[in-house]
Amino acid sequence: VFNSAGQYTMTYTALDVAGNVSPAQALAINVDLAPPTVTVSLDQSNPVLAVVGWSGGDDASGVARFEVENRLGSGAWMAVAPPPSSDEATFVVEEGTILQVRVRAVDGADRVGEWEMVSAVGAARQLYLPVIGD
Repeated sequence: VFNSAGQYTMTYTALDVAGNVSPAQALAINVDLAPPTVTVSLDQSNPVLAVVGWSGGDDASGVARFEVENRLGSGAWMAVAPPPSSDEATFVVEEGTILQVRVRAVDGADRVGEWEMVSAVGAARQLYLPVIGD
């Protein structure tokens, strides 16, 4: 039983019925006791775009990938396809629309972390027309 995460080495031998013992063999074991964590950020400095960034960490096996989903309003969650290969994605946010994006990390031991979510609201657009005439 392992009580803490980390890299362990197990050494073992085999014994046959004639009493012969095999040479010792070593097996590396990576113990990962906790799911990964993720931090999500939102940059909506452009009223039409939402740039969502993320980073993650894991205590032992490292983050293998991130899962990213989005939805509009209270609609169904949909996976962002193809999955982003970088640590951010940009979404267009229509006026008056609520965009939600959630991200979670999956570590090298296939442990899945909790979803972290951000929300963006599409800002009203303003149209400026030139003054023509006097």
